[in-house]
Amino acid sequence: MSKLKYLNVFVAASGATAMAIGIIIGIKGVIAGEGAKSWISGLSLMLGGVGLQTIALNRLLKTQIEEQIDTTLDERLKAIPKACKGCRNFCHWKDNFSASGTITFL
Repeated sequence: MSKLKYLNVFVAASGATAMAIGIIIGIKGVIAGEGAKSWISGLSLMLGGVGLQTIALNRLLKTQIEEQIDTTLDERLKAIPKACKGCRNFCHWKDNFSASGTITFL
């Protein structure tokens, strides 16, 4: 896992923590009857936590998609045939097969 992935996981975890603290503050404010002050602080923490989680998960998914694209491109580049050093012919191996499927040697 790259450092960027760890950072995204940390940001998502801190967003979840901020959201949980906001929920706790909001519930305690309702139970104690503290009014709008606790509602506003709890709601702002909840929305901030959701925002952090959204940003972190979006970036995490982007990095995973980029890694999958890179591995797919690497696999495709490995599958490209190399030219023969002597004659520079890409299909040199096809010359050794006959139409019946048997190998003929030059």
